[in-house]
Amino acid sequence: MLEWLKYFFGNFFIKKYAEQSERRSWLNGLLSFFLSMVMVFGAFVLGTGWAFPSHYARSSEFAEYYHGLFVGDNALSLALAEGKMSAATGDEYTINTYLSETDAAKYADGKYNLIVDTREIGQLYNDCHAEFVNKTDKNDVLTYEQYTALDEKTADNYSARLVMTENVLELTAENVASYAEFVSQNGTDEQKNTLAELQTDGVVPAENYGKVYELYYAAKYAKFGTSFTRVPMMRNYYISTYLAINANGSSVYDNYVIILRDIAFFAWHTDSNQMMSVTGYYGKDSLAIGGKNVTAQADKLVTSLYAANTNAVSINYFMYLSRGALTLVFVQLVLVVLATIIGFIAKSELLGSFSGLFKTSGAFWLGATIPTVLFILIGEFFLSQTYVFYLTLGVELMTMLVRSVVHYVPLFIEESRKKKEEAAKAEQQNGANA
Repeated sequence: MLEWLKYFFGNFFIKKYAEQSERRSWLNGLLSFFLSMVMVFGAFVLGTGWAFPSHYARSSEFAEYYHGLFVGDNALSLALAEGKMSAATGDEYTINTYLSETDAAKYADGKYNLIVDTREIGQLYNDCHAEFVNKTDKNDVLTYEQYTALDEKTADNYSARLVMTENVLELTAENVASYAEFVSQNGTDEQKNTLAELQTDGVVPAENYGKVYELYYAAKYAKFGTSFTRVPMMRNYYISTYLAINANGSSVYDNYVIILRDIAFFAWHTDSNQMMSVTGYYGKDSLAIGGKNVTAQADKLVTSLYAANTNAVSINYFMYLSRGALTLVFVQLVLVVLATIIGFIAKSELLGSFSGLFKTSGAFWLGATIPTVLFILIGEFFLSQTYVFYLTLGVELMTMLVRSVVHYVPLFIEESRKKKEEAAKAEQQNGANA
């Protein structure tokens, strides 16, 4: 056991242990890679947490805008309790500087924007609809009524997409009656039976308006795919709209403060132009932001939000690192195959062994983690999380590759030297025999 421990933790640093990899089990490489990824994951989580206060402290432009929202004639006054944000004055805030020129004049500065919605957005239905897009011509868009009028063959050329708006759905008696009529004519037997249970003498009472709308939504849209599985609420609108990602992977919106009833989004640039973001549900902290100590309380909202969502950050790192790990293994396989081919062409017994090359290079993963972890812990203070992540994969791979080259080049040179000596001896022997 002791010899194995010496080998496992010493092969990256000591030549004699590295040479043992070829005759040891490939499971050593697997364990080495697994422990390496665990250490990298831990470094990401720790480094991000340690670096965040530093990034936030070096965001003077954002701080000036953000703190300014709570002072002056149009100052916000907010209260957070039990994970719910409300207006301290009692009135609900509905501010959106992206959509309202009046709001923009009060709360936007040309770079940063503000959205505040202290309504129960998790209980308010979004005034959404479906539209149908031609699969070959994106400019050809149909309404629900136009789509349902098509024959089956033509309809197959279109795909459905959900369109959410900034408006709350108004559930009036007239609207609900039309929803009930649609279900009675187009719903399944089960949906029709459910509708009957929600009606009293053929009329839907006010307390069942929401349930009837959900029944209507399912009867109308459920058949169009998973994006229509659940009735969208106003929370869904804010998340899907303002956290949207472009085709190139960048955010559609940046530089904003979005404070909602039960969730908040912050995105800004630091003084060194690094993109930062904090997103998630509120923690258990109670805050009153307005009046005295407004700066400290406003800052606490951001820092407590970040702390409350560290689990989500960890999950994101785990998901991305899982895909990154597969990439690293794939690249290792490709490099080993190329080295094996080179060894075959060069008639090298040393490089011609795929198994030996794979096991030896695999054993170096754990040692390669040392500079990788150092890079993460330092890089998190100076670079964006995205850059740190992708550069980390490069550092890990290059360290393993360089260590493999350092191991094999001297051995290959020595192998070539011996072959030349043997060839020379054979030539001399042949001459003597002649």
